[in-house]
Amino acid sequence: MSNSLFETIQQIKEPCFNGPYWTAEIYGFGKWIRDYGFFPRLLPLYIMTDHGPRFRNDDIQFELNFSAPVQFFHCQLSVEAWKKVSKKPCYVLFSPFVHYRQSRNIKQNQDAKGTLAYPAHSTLQINEETDTEKYIEELLKLPEEFQPIHAQFHYYDILRGRHYLWEKAGIKVHTAGHPDDYCFTERFYDILRRFKFTTSNLPMSCLYYSIEMGIPHFIYGPSPKYYNYGDDTVKLGEYDPVTYFSGIKQVYESFNGIRKDISQEQKKLVELGLGLKTGISRIHMALILYRIWIIETINKIFNSFKIFLDLARSRLNEPKEMAIARQYQKASRERQLGNLKSAEILFTSLLQKASLLSPELKSKYLGGACFHLGLIKLQNGQKEKATSYFKRALEFNPDHKKAKEYLADPDMIFPLSDPERLRIASLPRYQKDTVLFHNHFLTFLDGPSLLSGIKKIFEEKNYEFFTTNPTPVIIDAGANIGLSIIYFKKKFPNARIIAFEPNPDIYKVLSQNMKSFEFTNIEYHQKAVWKENGISQFDTEGGVSGRLIKYNDKKQLINVSTIRLADFLKEKIDFLKIDIEGARTEVIQDCYDNLHNVSYLFVEYHSYHKEKQSLHEILTLLHKAGFRYHVKELFTVPYPFLKRSLQDEMELQLNIFGLRK
Repeated sequence: MSNSLFETIQQIKEPCFNGPYWTAEIYGFGKWIRDYGFFPRLLPLYIMTDHGPRFRNDDIQFELNFSAPVQFFHCQLSVEAWKKVSKKPCYVLFSPFVHYRQSRNIKQNQDAKGTLAYPAHSTLQINEETDTEKYIEELLKLPEEFQPIHAQFHYYDILRGRHYLWEKAGIKVHTAGHPDDYCFTERFYDILRRFKFTTSNLPMSCLYYSIEMGIPHFIYGPSPKYYNYGDDTVKLGEYDPVTYFSGIKQVYESFNGIRKDISQEQKKLVELGLGLKTGISRIHMALILYRIWIIETINKIFNSFKIFLDLARSRLNEPKEMAIARQYQKASRERQLGNLKSAEILFTSLLQKASLLSPELKSKYLGGACFHLGLIKLQNGQKEKATSYFKRALEFNPDHKKAKEYLADPDMIFPLSDPERLRIASLPRYQKDTVLFHNHFLTFLDGPSLLSGIKKIFEEKNYEFFTTNPTPVIIDAGANIGLSIIYFKKKFPNARIIAFEPNPDIYKVLSQNMKSFEFTNIEYHQKAVWKENGISQFDTEGGVSGRLIKYNDKKQLINVSTIRLADFLKEKIDFLKIDIEGARTEVIQDCYDNLHNVSYLFVEYHSYHKEKQSLHEILTLLHKAGFRYHVKELFTVPYPFLKRSLQDEMELQLNIFGLRK
């Protein structure tokens, strides 16, 4: 990923107001809705909006789930559908984007040339699947009048690395940046105004904004397919947006095929979709915004007073510690459920009682309250405030372990939010999905395996080691989807890593993840480490793991290339990780003569009931090679002398840590 693109999507120049209803704030909406309604930037918007032109004007279920006192839609048809099922006030929104363009007199450049392509984009839970190479090929074959081709990508697609093939083909890539940046609108139009034409392979918001600005737009290229992994507002699994969204077909037919001008039919569709003629006036918007702000503020004051009275009564009627414990438990539960606003209010309220509590209660509850507030700030991307709360947690409770861990290593403690953990844990086994991890998209093949890996690597820190070498050499035998590489690179950015992963399906995901994270100085091998170079049979074990096999009772067998690990140990190795299935003992035996070059060694040992046990051989080899070893149990059958309840044919699983004496 080019540095400029990465910086654009990561750096939020003008953060969106952290208001109660996010759709009214993202993509710069909040800034220009306030401007349209003469409303101060520092006050919250108590309205809900759709975040662009809609293609299913009859589907308003998503908006009905929110408690906003007033609802806005871009299209009159959506307002009519709303009024059939809800008595809550609903109005047509004059497009905030168009208001920005018109009020700032943004026009197409006189020297505009070429075509800006908007490939159909993904979301956090929906993957867009297009034949990208075919799409690029068709665009580059457009007549000379439409050249050169540039492309603009959404935030999520930049993070996923979907733009790499476009850059490889010599196409310049743009982005309007992070959706939570109020500067998104300005960037969007600053890019758009430079082009003579725009195109996309699916009707999207860009179509409307281009036509409104007087720039011809056409739909061209292979139609995308979408795969929904967890967004409950649309169909789960694979779907075709053109046939799924009821209103998209008319737009598709009106814009499909190469076009050099704008028809009257297209203008009418855009006017309807952006509320250009039916949107409420600026004065009307101002009246609505100020009225609901006054009402909501009065309600907040009243509710705060009510909470104060309830707390006062509780102090009189129950022991102080019981009341504090109850509020702490309620706040913790709210955070676990993802209700961060409610949790933040409750935890902050606890801190306000500090002067009334004994040192013992402060340590017990206020330290935890500060830590939870720190986690909430992290989830909101407010790292400095999070650090401040973690420091306060230690003031109340100097022994708070998690707060100490964060302050010692701020990038490692919070890789996933609680709601995201719950979502991943609820996925069916072996379902491919994507998660935002350390500000990059991480693709995984199995939810439970991902959570187990995160726990083992980032929370339990099984690969933690100390070195004074600023560029340590690390060998990762069994890299899987790349969690261990992410950990090593976060700890040692300049490390040289040699990674091995033989499973072809996992290797594809590993490669995708490493592109997403943009790590350098990594050497990849799609091979199984072994005692010799060659070919061996490999059991893919459902596509999330795998092992070299010694007995043939498996069904998922493939041939993989093997490579001799000992040949990589002829130089100094700071850390050697061996997490391989079915071959570790033979590999370690073959590496014995070179183990003196290894400073730290990690081995994950599995004992399968059909195979000879070899733990004693591994420990003997480590001892003779000069290692002092420690062993941690990960799994063992609960009653070894009685009925043996196996886990995937495994009876014992251990972590072995070897360090120089």
